[in-house]
Amino acid sequence: MRAGEVAGVNLSLVASARRGEEENTGILFVDSEPREAQVHLDGALAGQTPLTLESVPAGPHKIRVSRRFFETVDVTETIQPRRATRRELKLSLRVAVLVLNTDLGAGELLVNGMPIGKLQATQKIPLLAGAHRIQIRHPDAGTITRELELDGGPQTIEFPRSLYLGHLTVLSDVPLSGVTVYGRKAQAPPITVENLPGGEVLVAGSRSDGKGVLARKVNIRSGETVVVRLQASDEVADPAVFHSARLGEIGLEAVRIPAGRFQMGCSPDDKECEGDEKPVRTVTISKPLTLGKTEVTVAAYRRYATKTGGQMPSGQGPDDHPVVNVSWEDASKFCAWAGGRLPTEAEWEYAAGGGRAASRYGPPDEIAWYDANSGGKTHPVGLKKPNAYGLYDMLGNVWEWVADWYGPYAPQAVTDPTGPTQGENRVVRGGSWDYVSGGLRASGRFRDQPGDRYGDRGFRCSWEIIP
Repeated sequence: MRAGEVAGVNLSLVASARRGEEENTGILFVDSEPREAQVHLDGALAGQTPLTLESVPAGPHKIRVSRRFFETVDVTETIQPRRATRRELKLSLRVAVLVLNTDLGAGELLVNGMPIGKLQATQKIPLLAGAHRIQIRHPDAGTITRELELDGGPQTIEFPRSLYLGHLTVLSDVPLSGVTVYGRKAQAPPITVENLPGGEVLVAGSRSDGKGVLARKVNIRSGETVVVRLQASDEVADPAVFHSARLGEIGLEAVRIPAGRFQMGCSPDDKECEGDEKPVRTVTISKPLTLGKTEVTVAAYRRYATKTGGQMPSGQGPDDHPVVNVSWEDASKFCAWAGGRLPTEAEWEYAAGGGRAASRYGPPDEIAWYDANSGGKTHPVGLKKPNAYGLYDMLGNVWEWVADWYGPYAPQAVTDPTGPTQGENRVVRGGSWDYVSGGLRASGRFRDQPGDRYGDRGFRCSWEIIP
């Protein structure tokens, strides 16, 4: 065997060939923003960015860089012998079009948490490719959320009413004057109530003879019409039972307030009365109602925010404290979700008095948290003495939003007043943990703009218990 040969192979010739190959190849480095994009070299998959390719033959080469959700980039790069070539590419997101079809009717559309506008039957929404969260806030179905990924081009998503809402037909073996379903009033059976959210709802009806209320829980199934027949065995002793299950789920309790008549405005013993509490007028509350036993708590509001996809306001205390930093709009939406509403100013004052014609239902330190005893903070609801109706913290702890616009009182006697039809400010009542004892009066009034949020503002809800 000659020197320079291995088993018949001429090593000098091999080395010469290798030198020739090296002289006719180069190095190619490909990177992209974002990275982890696929790289094809001359039609063959070469790897993912960042990618270094050695011994690439000299000359022009076709490079394709692609990544999901991004536009594909095609370039031609010429490799120089024995040199390194670097190519960096910035990828652009594809533009997609989301086509949304729905027969849900009224509602608000949100994309990735941002409001888009009122819900329409068909909407085309340009979006960048990628993952998106689509939400519909619906007055009946609550917040509907869908997660999806758009690759580019048009993509259709459907929100059919049948997937989210059901119907209920109410029959009765006992003559009824009307029924209430999920806080909605309806005429006497037989009656069909449409567009109810899926899940358990409460049905109640007042007997035509005025001798009681029938109530039953019903499970609504989306896309179906459920039939319920109320019978004499469904009678409940207290109409407030109608609300007990629903409020129990939320974490609240309600107290039944009887109908009655009172003097609204300055009490005879009140030496701290303000001008906007006059003139005193006779007000009739013509129907009984239920009112929250306490202010709405942090825990109850959190359940609402979780179920509706909403946000918890900042600056909250522990779960058993009253929720704060809520606007009038926030409070109204919560009460509507709970099947009720904010009490009117007249209802609130009537309930706060507890049947007494006095500015307070007890000494301030026994019934209320205010600036002199609160330590500069809210406290758990229900720790102070209640009034004669069993309502806690009607005075102190937090100011409470009521339904009315702020305005002067009319002097004449009225029945079930609802306040001015328009205005700039809404009324708050009852005083708070950071206010003086002068605010702890059943007739005391204060006002804020509907969108204001403060750490001493909260609310409680009311429910009409007789359909």
